[in-house]
Amino acid sequence: NPDNIPDDMPWHIPEPESVILEGTPVNAKDVIKNVLEAPSLDWEKWLFFKNNDGDYGVTSEDLVALDMYSCFYGSAGVETCLFMSAVLVNEDDVAAFVEAVAEESKKSNCISNPSDWNGGIHSSCYITPKEVCWFPWKVRYNPTNIEEFPQFKLDAAVDECCYSSPEYGDVYFYLPSAPLRNILEIKDSDGYLFYDKERRCIVEQSVAGEKWRTYQKYLVVNSSCLFEKMKSVGKALVWIMMERRMNTGNSQEKFGKFGADRLKSYIGFFDAGKFIVKELHSEEQHYLEEKELL
Repeated sequence: NPDNIPDDMPWHIPEPESVILEGTPVNAKDVIKNVLEAPSLDWEKWLFFKNNDGDYGVTSEDLVALDMYSCFYGSAGVETCLFMSAVLVNEDDVAAFVEAVAEESKKSNCISNPSDWNGGIHSSCYITPKEVCWFPWKVRYNPTNIEEFPQFKLDAAVDECCYSSPEYGDVYFYLPSAPLRNILEIKDSDGYLFYDKERRCIVEQSVAGEKWRTYQKYLVVNSSCLFEKMKSVGKALVWIMMERRMNTGNSQEKFGKFGADRLKSYIGFFDAGKFIVKELHSEEQHYLEEKELL
């Protein structure tokens, strides 16, 4: 039930002090300062992590994130939203692709928005992840962002699909894209777990929390399997990441009409075995009415 997620689902919050900002603001100016001066993240910790105590269903000790959305609130009056999605690239094109994305992101905000890098399935009706895995002839599409880089052979690493459940209505799923499923030899799914022909769980979509409140959605994959199989076919991943900080609705109710919003986008990739993060886009805005409520 997507509206009643069990309490025992795993969370991955490697930097709680950086995303759940605590404090005791006494006015709107304090909240604005908290938004604009929020600490930067170590994205490597959010993308690569241990499957501690087998919390995730993936049969691996080491996990890699293909897709992620997280939302956190703290007493400092700040809402923190994190977004991430991966792109499948030819290994030899990584450096050139990163530079091209950095240049194009100066012209279009869509380029630095992770959700605009996800693909999907062409279907005249609803479709489940199991059907997507069982019927590989179903035509998929890449995001329009990929059309902006015709000089590279690119594919989304993540596809989306939607199923209309009689009990819960429309339910949206995130799954490894067809090109990545082929690389990982994924043959089946129950909607959240994705299996190879030996029935090993290679990828998992995990959700925790409550929608529209504190919430987390991860698409994680077996690390050794991913990198070994990508290496064998000359492929690599590049990650698009974004963090957004803004004032919470509660702080506005408390302190009057004001607003604060900070957005930063990044691109992550491996260079000579080292994970590199470069900033793509940054913007911030805020306003405060003259008659501030204290």
